[in-house]
Amino acid sequence: FNELLSKYQLSEAQLTLIRDIRRRGKNKMAAQNCRKRKLDTIINLERNVNELKKDKSKLVKEKVEFIKSIRQMKQKLQNLYQEVFSRLRDEYGRPYSANAFSLQFASNGSVILMPRSLTSEQSRRQDRKQKDRKK
Repeated sequence: FNELLSKYQLSEAQLTLIRDIRRRGKNKMAAQNCRKRKLDTIINLERNVNELKKDKSKLVKEKVEFIKSIRQMKQKLQNLYQEVFSRLRDEYGRPYSANAFSLQFASNGSVILMPRSLTSEQSRRQDRKQKDRKK
């Protein structure tokens, strides 16, 4: 740019005016590019927001389905529990109470009938052990 200007005999005022016009033109282009980048950024962010909203909606639907599934499994387990207790009898032929006893599952796959008083003590001990481990 300066080489081109040196070919012509221009006064200082003319040179200043030419440089000012060039500077304004460059600034105008830079401002246009800046506005375009800003618009592109906004469009990309809006696209990301829409994708995240879709993901959220999908996750909420999955959560509802999982909660429904868990509720059904709990109901099936409760029904099975009641069925098992309706068939269990003590040595005198009396049914065991589901309120007084619980079924405990051993690691080898066996099922043990335990008084609830013992199972609640065991669960309290396990809770204490877990709390102690966390400390």
